[in-house]
Amino acid sequence: MEHPKKKLGRVEQVVHFVLYRIFADVHSAWVLTSFAYKEKKFPFFQLPVGILLRCAFTDCLFALYIQHMDEERAVEKLDLRTFEYANSLLERKEVYRDQVKSTGLGADDGLIDDLWKMSIEDNFLHLLTFDQNKQELTVT
Repeated sequence: MEHPKKKLGRVEQVVHFVLYRIFADVHSAWVLTSFAYKEKKFPFFQLPVGILLRCAFTDCLFALYIQHMDEERAVEKLDLRTFEYANSLLERKEVYRDQVKSTGLGADDGLIDDLWKMSIEDNFLHLLTFDQNKQELTVT
């Protein structure tokens, strides 16, 4: 995968990002399948391989969906998706906070926030950087 040198619009950037995610999911499914075949434990790995392939298929459909819209409508859909994702993160954070507090470990809110931030960090974030004005997200 090579990143084109021309400046990409938001939809194209999202499609490139989704393609990277599809590649990572399919590669992970291939690694798990190879390991399962070698170890003769395929039934144990059927669920994770299936989930990875389902994620890749869903991302394919999403990429095709936003590519076949005009730019304005696609950006509107992306904004709505971002808003829904942020809301779901806030809801999951509250559930996480309640779960940690129910353990009785006496964790304060600052520690719980730090643990939450570490738990949602994705493994591909090291590939993304902002430009100097913090306006554009680029793939390194």
